[in-house]
Formats: sequence, structure tokens, C-alpha cells
Amino acid sequence: MSHSSPSAALIMNAIAIPFIGALLLSFVAGTAAQAQTACAQTSAVGYRPDTGTGTVEKRAATETQLATSFTYGAYASAANATPATGTANDVFQLTNTYSAQVDGRALIWRQNNTATSLASGTANSAVNPATPYKSKVTLTFTREVSNLTLVLQDIDRGTLAGNGGSDYTDEVDFYPVNGKGVATDIASAGAVTATFGAAGTSASSSTCAYQAPFSLDGVTQVGVRGTGLNGTTSAPSRDGNVTITFANPVKTIQLTFRNLNTVTSSQLRLQTIGIEQLSWCAQADLTTTIANAGSSSPAAGSTGKFNVSFSNVGDLITQNVTAQVQLNKNLNNVTATNGGTYTASTGIVNYASANTAVIAPYQGVLNSVISYTVPAAGTTVTATSLVATETNQGLNPNADNGPGRRPQKPATPTSL
Repeated sequence: MSHSSPSAALIMNAIAIPFIGALLLSFVAGTAAQAQTACAQTSAVGYRPDTGTGTVEKRAATETQLATSFTYGAYASAANATPATGTANDVFQLTNTYSAQVDGRALIWRQNNTATSLASGTANSAVNPATPYKSKVTLTFTREVSNLTLVLQDIDRGTLAGNGGSDYTDEVDFYPVNGKGVATDIASAGAVTATFGAAGTSASSSTCAYQAPFSLDGVTQVGVRGTGLNGTTSAPSRDGNVTITFANPVKTIQLTFRNLNTVTSSQLRLQTIGIEQLSWCAQADLTTTIANAGSSSPAAGSTGKFNVSFSNVGDLITQNVTAQVQLNKNLNNVTATNGGTYTASTGIVNYASANTAVIAPYQGVLNSVISYTVPAAGTTVTATSLVATETNQGLNPNADNGPGRRPQKPATPTSL
């Protein structure tokens, strides 16, 4: 992951506990939400390398890679298609069934609009941007992802008379939205890239082309459109592959599969494409919580306690994790389980690297109980938990973390 130089800052969630309780603060060191120009590690859902042989319905499925998941939803059937799942004219399934149209196993998206009548005045055109023939699906991620990449197979254009097997002009359109519910930037230079061919390295293709931002269904989208025939009616080809990448953060993305061919004399409007793979930048994400473990108003001289937790809720192994809790200075009889050491002159509980190592891997957690002798009445004990890593936390997606920035080391509060 590539980012600008780090700055020291923290994210805070605070709860004030009255009287002799504790003011509980949790900090997480993170990074600003921004696009990642490269992934340190990529998470991928690959349909082409899937070794299954059966058919799996996907229009309401959830896919998971480590800490990140996405769900297909809001599937809208192609116009006049039979709504029952698995019918030949409305398919959204992981399958090997359509080997004449798609090379290998793939998430097949197929629609047949042969029986759909065109409204009076519909353009008699093989490329009609106002076509009524379309189906949609929305992918919703559990967090924002950067460099969301989709590999699509068999984006092309054919005619029944020209041995395309059908009258169709494929177009797949994309409408990405970020975690704030705002349309992701798809217009700036480098915001969207499209490459072509089986290797995904060609700048152009004889069978399909990228469509720059345009308005569709009231929002701005980008797309990929068939321009020529890919393969034959009996021999599929990956020459019609498109690899499209969205550099900026995406939380949801709507895909619209359209047939732009509205030639009125058409006898067959059947089209089939395959989704080979989806991938995105794997994400480091540490988080911390702290809570009062006993009475919110313990008596002077009794034992007060905090429960603190540091955890890795991201996809990546993190390096050089630092975990601390800031307490009042000069408290008495402070102990911290699982490797915490209190320094009275600073009020900081530091956790030894041998103990914080458990936080480094995916789903790693370090829990600790901090005990202290409650000071005199009228004193408020403040507890602040902090966690940081030298691993870039990218979008820092954990919802409790806020929009963090990236310190090299965890900052220590100078006033409580």
C-alpha cells in the first residue's frame, strides 16, 4: 500500500463515568480514508478456479474472505424473464453448465428477452442506450474496500444472422458508492481502469470497450460494452474478458447487465456473460475497547478495575503492535494481567511485545484486567486505551474507529 508520510494523531470514543468512577477513552491509530494505489495483499473470491462441479445460486449469497464479506442482493430480473431461480432465461449462478458460451467455471449471468415486446417508438438499433432489456444486482461489503476489481468474461456483440447465436450487444454498467452513502469518484484520472483479454493486460480489445461516465437510471455510471463477436456459438473465448478496477473506496456497487440491441426484427435476444473473479485490497485494522469492570463509583481504598481489549479485526498480519493504557499518574497498587506494566511517573501501562504479539494475526486478541487502589473521594480516574501498528491500516474501516490518521507510534495524551 502506498501512502504519504504519516502524521501523529488519534481517534477517540469517550464515556464519562461520574464521581470516583473512570473516564474511559479508546484510541486506535489508523490512516486517512483514501484510495490505495497498490495492495500490500489482495483478497479474492475466484469463481474460475473453484473446484466444484455443481450449480450454486448466488443472487442472495454472501462471500467471505478473512475479515471481509460481501452479499449479493436486490437482484432485479431481466424484463419478462421467468422469476423462478435457475430457469434458462434468468440465471445468476456459479456453474459449469454454459460451456458453449463461457470458458470454465464462472458466476453465470444470463438473460433472455426474446419474448419481451418493445414499446412503440423504441429505436430500431443494435446499440440503443435507452434499451429496456436489463437486470441488476447490488454487492454490499461489510467495510469499504479499495481497488475493487472485477474480471468479466464474454463481453461482446453478435447477431443471429451473423453467427453470433443471438441478437445482442452486451453492456455491464457499474455504480459504486462509498461508506458514507456518496457515489464513489469514477471521473477523476486513475479512478477507474479497464484492461482486456485473458491476462488482463491489453489496453484495448476487438470485442469490447470501456464506457466513460454517463447517466443511467438517474445516476452517473461507467460501463463496458460489446463491440464485436467473441468466440463462436460452440467455442468460447477469454479474448472478450474485461478487468475493471475502482481505485477509490467502495462499500456497495450496483451492476446492471443490459442488451442494447433493440432491432425490431430480432428473433432471439439471449445473452450470457461470466464473472470470473472479484478482488480488493486486504485491510489491516486494529481496535481497542475499555470498560469499567466494577462499580462506577467505588469507595476510596477499595479496588477499582478496568477490562481492556486490543484486537485485530482486519485481514492482515500487523507488524510491531504497541498497546497501552493511560491512567492517572501515581496510582497505588496498579496491576495489569497479560504483560502490562504500570509506570507511576507517566501513568502509562505498557504491554510487553511478547504479549502484544497475539494481536498481530487475523482475529488476534489481547485481553487484560487492570486493577488499582481507588484514590480519595473527589478524584476521577481516567483510563485511555491505545493500540497502534507500523503496518499501514489503509481505510481503517472498523466503524468504532472514526476517520483516523496514521501515526508511526501511538501518541500519548498530555492532558487527562
